[in-house]
Amino acid sequence: MLTSAFSHIGLGHFLFNMIAFHQFSQLLVVTPGLKAIRHFGTLIVGSALAGSAAFLSHDKTAVSVGGRQVERSGLGFSGVVSGVATALALLHPYQRMLLMGVVPVPLWLLGIGYVAYDSYAMENPDSTVAHDAHLGGAIFGAAYYMIALRRFGGLFGKAGLKGR
Repeated sequence: MLTSAFSHIGLGHFLFNMIAFHQFSQLLVVTPGLKAIRHFGTLIVGSALAGSAAFLSHDKTAVSVGGRQVERSGLGFSGVVSGVATALALLHPYQRMLLMGVVPVPLWLLGIGYVAYDSYAMENPDSTVAHDAHLGGAIFGAAYYMIALRRFGGLFGKAGLKGR
């Protein structure tokens, strides 16, 4: 369940995950008062395990979609990226990131957009993407924010919604 997060389908898959992880991680590192290195391990391992658990759980219940067998593999760092992104969206909701490298979008909107898309696309029989693993990682990221990171601020932290 853990090593699958560090395996990828191909070089493009690996590069996309690493670029996204790097962008989100940079924001986590500069959070005032947060010793990011202490939280990275838990966030990475927890999101990887939660992503794998969600994939395996959903894969077991959704053997066929629309009468067709769905072939998906739960490989890649996407669940971890989703977990870090969700924790970050709650920690810095109004921070803007460039969507597709062009359009500036606040992290809260990006987070909601990704969760909504993955929830919708999870049942698509033509998709080979493990959207359920993304959602598992996102759930862990949100839980980790609520348990360990909200004391550093964010949507439900010290300043709460008054911060904006």
